[in-house]
Amino acid sequence: MANRDLLDHESRGRTFTLAVDAWQMGWVPTAFFLSLTLATPIPWRRRLWAVFWGLLWIHVFILLTLGIFIWNESTRLSLVTLTPFWKEMADRLEELALAPVGPSFFAAALIWILVTFRRQDLAGKL
Repeated sequence: MANRDLLDHESRGRTFTLAVDAWQMGWVPTAFFLSLTLATPIPWRRRLWAVFWGLLWIHVFILLTLGIFIWNESTRLSLVTLTPFWKEMADRLEELALAPVGPSFFAAALIWILVTFRRQDLAGKL
């Protein structure tokens, strides 16, 4: 990341690289969601729709997590200016979003529940 407004006449300035763990951020929630969905004893047609909608929502979750990370780290280069309150909130969101695996499993399980089950399933009628 770099702020073009802060580069000198030789296009040098303060930059840094954002290191993203694709395994933790993307693969873990996707694999966990797919495992849960494909192992759920529901008709295959429903499973395939659940996989479709679930993968869509998993990707939304991944993009949201990545967005939080970029938003918070962009304050280091003055790309975004935050008040102390919002900087603290951004730091906390980043800690939560990038915590080792926990939120990824929770998000994947929640998405699995929302896209796989219907009201009649709760009544025991598949």
